[in-house]
Amino acid sequence: MDEDTLRYWEPGAPDFRERLDSLKYAYRLGFDTSVNVEPMLDVPNVPKLYRKLVPHVSVFINFGIMEGIRRNVQPRTPEEEAEVRRIEQNQADDRIHAVYDALKDEPLVRWSPKIRKILETKKIEASA
Repeated sequence: MDEDTLRYWEPGAPDFRERLDSLKYAYRLGFDTSVNVEPMLDVPNVPKLYRKLVPHVSVFINFGIMEGIRRNVQPRTPEEEAEVRRIEQNQADDRIHAVYDALKDEPLVRWSPKIRKILETKKIEASA
């Protein structure tokens, strides 16, 4: 939902308000609607984002992470390095588990394969 984050990672893409308005419009017209939040660019606010989206979603909301960030993004400035580091920190296992705990009982939530793997690792560690 953060416009600065969206502009940084998705330059030239529609802003959050336009995306939400489009989702609402399609939902009101009776279309099946789903949202893919992959990658999650603002992990701490994902539950809030979910609550904003869910009234206008009829199929699912998929959540995923940004894979291979250091492989795919080579920061050239301190600002770019800070943004990459912010994504890495927000994708730490404990933050992913917190999002999962907040949304695990929501029927429209789907988790990407990478997130399911992170969650499965915790289950294995807990049973050991």
